[in-house]
Amino acid sequence: MDGMEYYGKRQAGRTIIIRYKLEAYTARNFIARYRKLKAFCSGDNHKLRFADEPNAHYTGTLSRIDSPDSGCLSVVGEIEFTAQTLT
Repeated sequence: MDGMEYYGKRQAGRTIIIRYKLEAYTARNFIARYRKLKAFCSGDNHKLRFADEPNAHYTGTLSRIDSPDSGCLSVVGEIEFTAQTLT
């Protein structure tokens, strides 16, 4: 037989955690920036690319985003995506 049929490849999902820093001078501006970040990350099938892996990209769905503590104007948090590798 010459050749063979191959119907796709399935890779296990992985969790991608991205650390972020968010700052503002006023509480109103801080919460507006946080809501904008959360809205940007929400939804399915986000393409994720990283400088240390230029030949690979991932398709991910937001799993979790850290909420800032009340009254904070500066926070370092994490955004978590459940992703598939699409090299």
